[in-house]
Amino acid sequence: MELSDPAASRAVLIGVHSYRALAALPAVENNLRGLSGLFMDESVWGLTDENCTVLLQPGSAAEVLDTIEKASRQATDTLVVYFAGHGLIDPYSDELYLALTDSPAEGRLDRSLRFEDLRRVLIGRSVRCPRRVLILDCCWSGRALAGGMAGRQDVAKRARVRDACVLTATDGTQQAWAPIGEPYTAFTGELVRVLSEGVDVDSSLLDMEILYQALLLGLEAKRRPLPQQRNMNMSGRICLARNRKRLHEATLSVSPREYRQVRADVGQMASLRRIVAARAVFATITVLSLAIAVWIYAFQFDVLSEESLIALSPTWFVPLMVGSTGLISLQVSNNWLRWQEDHQRLSGERKRLPWIQMPLFTAIVTALLSAGLMWLFFDFFFPSL
Repeated sequence: MELSDPAASRAVLIGVHSYRALAALPAVENNLRGLSGLFMDESVWGLTDENCTVLLQPGSAAEVLDTIEKASRQATDTLVVYFAGHGLIDPYSDELYLALTDSPAEGRLDRSLRFEDLRRVLIGRSVRCPRRVLILDCCWSGRALAGGMAGRQDVAKRARVRDACVLTATDGTQQAWAPIGEPYTAFTGELVRVLSEGVDVDSSLLDMEILYQALLLGLEAKRRPLPQQRNMNMSGRICLARNRKRLHEATLSVSPREYRQVRADVGQMASLRRIVAARAVFATITVLSLAIAVWIYAFQFDVLSEESLIALSPTWFVPLMVGSTGLISLQVSNNWLRWQEDHQRLSGERKRLPWIQMPLFTAIVTALLSAGLMWLFFDFFFPSL
């Protein structure tokens, strides 16, 4: 999977937001602005101004077809055609028409763009690019509903184009929404969001299948009309955008040796944090045991009997030995480990050190042995002294 070459690809974005006889769709103008900005963004696709044509309020069907045909001759990688506006259905032939500025609400459709004419341009012999993407954000009804664009048929099936991916805003049983007060139409707004934010998938690129699934989930979560997609041959693998959510992973190139070194550094930092924590624990035990000893002999010496002083001796002496032994063994073992690492670095040998040479392990074992020895001393030998 690879990104379509922006230098060898072309995009034609067509939008009609103002009509003489149909309801206005002010969000369409923002659709074109938002999509063109993302397509020309280096972090998304990276088209140049010359390779991304924005056709707002085209005057005639011929102007639209001429623009697409010109782009189809220039593109040698991928051609993207996007349309946003009203969709109309011929009541006699059941054909799809894309409404233009002068399209009537009823009656003759000769002032609209017949979709079959557009489809023929996309599959014509003059087309040099092997990959084509058609995106339709429209409906089929000639009557715009309040906050929506009516539709009643399966747009994607009717809009099939050989060797192309066709993505439509809705199926025929729902309305394609242009919510009042929102900057974009419902479908294109979600498309802009996905391209802007990326998708949480394990891929640095967004092919049309990933893009479609993200749109489907996003629109379903918002309880809005669900899009449709038809992929002919392998067109679902066409990639028009980098995945911004994984962009830092795609741009970071790390060799296996560097990766192992990073992992080693991370492990070393974790080990260092554990050693610091252990040193703090041993130091705390040592200080507390000394505090107990000072309290007994400085403030309670004249109060307590000799038997009581002897009985209290283990309460401070054992922790003192544990804490001090742990601190000493931790420092000695840590110095030994550093010497071993320096020796390996100079000699070029890289061997995993056994646990017995790990500072934290050594300190804990030494402290436990010290505690055991002190317990034996006070329990068996001290009473007889």
